Amino acid sequence: MTGFLLLLVLSILPVVSSQAQTPRADDWQDLLMQVMEDCATEDDEAAENLQDLMDELQELASHPINLNQATEEQLQRLPFLDKDEREALLTYLFRYAPMRSLGELRLIRSLDAATIALLPYFVYIDPAETLPDSLRLLRLPDQLAKPPRTFSRPRRYAEPTPPRHEVTASAAIPLYQRKGYRQGYLGYPVRHWLRYAYSNGQWLRFGLQGAQEAGEPFFANKNGTGYDHYGAYLMWQGAGLVRRVVAGDYKLALGMGLTAHSGIRFGKTAATQSLTAWAQPLRPHTTRSESQHLRGVGATFRLGRQWQATVFASTQLRDATLWDDGSVRTFLESNPHRTQTAMSKRHNTRQSVEGGSARWTTSRVQLAANAVWVQTDRPLSPGSKADTYRKYAPKGKRFANYSVDYSLRLTRGILKGEVALNQQGAVAAIHQVQWNVAPGLLRLSAIHRYYDRRYTTLLGQAFGEGSTPQNEHGLYLSALWQPSTRWQAEWYADYAHFPWKRYLVSMPSDAFDTQFQTRYEHGAWLLNARYRLHIKQRDDPAHTLLRNQYTQRASLCAELRWSSALKAKLRIDATAYRFDSQRQLGGMVSANVDYNKTWWRLTAQAGYFCTDGYYARLFQYEPSTTGNASFPTYYGRGWRALAQGQTTLGRWRLMLRYALTHYTDRSTVGTGLQQVDSPTLGDLQMAIRYAFR
Repeated sequence: MTGFLLLLVLSILPVVSSQAQTPRADDWQDLLMQVMEDCATEDDEAAENLQDLMDELQELASHPINLNQATEEQLQRLPFLDKDEREALLTYLFRYAPMRSLGELRLIRSLDAATIALLPYFVYIDPAETLPDSLRLLRLPDQLAKPPRTFSRPRRYAEPTPPRHEVTASAAIPLYQRKGYRQGYLGYPVRHWLRYAYSNGQWLRFGLQGAQEAGEPFFANKNGTGYDHYGAYLMWQGAGLVRRVVAGDYKLALGMGLTAHSGIRFGKTAATQSLTAWAQPLRPHTTRSESQHLRGVGATFRLGRQWQATVFASTQLRDATLWDDGSVRTFLESNPHRTQTAMSKRHNTRQSVEGGSARWTTSRVQLAANAVWVQTDRPLSPGSKADTYRKYAPKGKRFANYSVDYSLRLTRGILKGEVALNQQGAVAAIHQVQWNVAPGLLRLSAIHRYYDRRYTTLLGQAFGEGSTPQNEHGLYLSALWQPSTRWQAEWYADYAHFPWKRYLVSMPSDAFDTQFQTRYEHGAWLLNARYRLHIKQRDDPAHTLLRNQYTQRASLCAELRWSSALKAKLRIDATAYRFDSQRQLGGMVSANVDYNKTWWRLTAQAGYFCTDGYYARLFQYEPSTTGNASFPTYYGRGWRALAQGQTTLGRWRLMLRYALTHYTDRSTVGTGLQQVDSPTLGDLQMAIRYAFR
């Protein structure tokens, strides 16, 4: 399957057995959090971006779709279903509806085990319904027959649901003190946020939130109105000419990300996810993150049966580091306003965005033209003469990007891509072919990308070794083999060449990345194994030659489900780093026990880590409270333990989490304002949610 989330899920997530019972409401969060394992090794800020996807799926889980009444437009909201899988579902429903149970999903060959495991969290079955003929015609697959041109689409099929209100408050209290709170930080050490969300089925959503990072002033300094960050969004969906309107904070995803993609950037095992935009180019930004979103208004219109148009506009203030002449040196994606220096960079540059997209779609072909214009009130001047690696970074006040993206459905696969130009005429292109050699057994994929060194974009974010689609030429190959429902293996290899200088690299260089992972399930046991080798080239200490930097990572995980409520997990991680004469090794052993009943849940986790330094750091997902994605980094020596409990009492949900890290090597605890008084760092998190209709 080419769905953008499932390639990771298949590889590293526990999959329910064929005797699986009705899933518990929040189990999907554990599955989703584990998706972050590979991309966290690529991007230390990935956990913050993941929270956006968690909020989107939380909304979907709160309003599950009745499969017997589902249309393709409703299924498009599920990000782990691609077009082939949606069509397979609708074809099955056309032929055999109404479905009597979710067990029938196993009869659809295009759905793998991970898809079948996730679907019950977001769909349900009501077999007592009788289907209207208009819905049956709407589902009619093109390869069987075509609906008449005079066919009028019904407005809605889903059963009306009462409006839902949800208020969530969360706080994190450190039980230790950093030096910064005594001499530098402007606020107190508590991190807290408050959010209100309203939804009326799938057609109307509204949200308002305020967030405060630890150390930021509250009702003080430049935050006289309270929280350091406020956000709001409004989304309305219709079935006529206007299909969707989003106002306030929103996400934008066009094509494969060469012109604009403010969504989530995943690792290479999620290559199809990185390349596949959401079915809707506009989505509300629901998290407390201050970056990776636009602020303004956007709308999508349906102009006939095959045409769709999207327009958008945004204006917002961004944090930036400035030169003495007032020009922008660099934009800051993460800048907690804890100190006077950080506060001086707060919202000092205005960025305006306008653009649009026109899309033509048939059953097998999809074509789109995209245009994005960006303007800043300060000129961008990203590098000095000494920073020659930034010679081709974006410069000036006005920027433009244009692209054409396409998608062609093949008999057993898909071919898609995007070609983009910036205002200087530089080219960026990416193409992907995915072939199901044997549906449900073997799938092959290849991705070729060419990003000119002169191609620049302020909003683009596409698949690649680098963080932006620039100065890169690469080829990615992968294979997914699933000989049975119990056993699966996945491999990928990626080669990239950089024709211009990069940070710490003063000449053209190369990179190679490969990974193999396998999963085996038998009865109550689930085993996962993974090995990764990542090679990058860097300057030697004399800056005369390139030398290879080797990073190897391996993990082994065993999970045992004693019952539907109790499961335990044991995990071993290892890493090795080598560059020139520098060598670093690291390892971690951890265990997790989870007991989940209908109205309460307890989780305990403990582990010991030992690394020689930062380059051998380790990443591991941890369960966390509502609205907080937790994916800490470990280096040095010490142990980590946490306990978390939650209970649901009517409309209330209460969560309490205590985590403790003890460093036996104090040199890794912190420096400067991050220095602490004790090698033992305790953290208490609390969250409370009240939901009513």
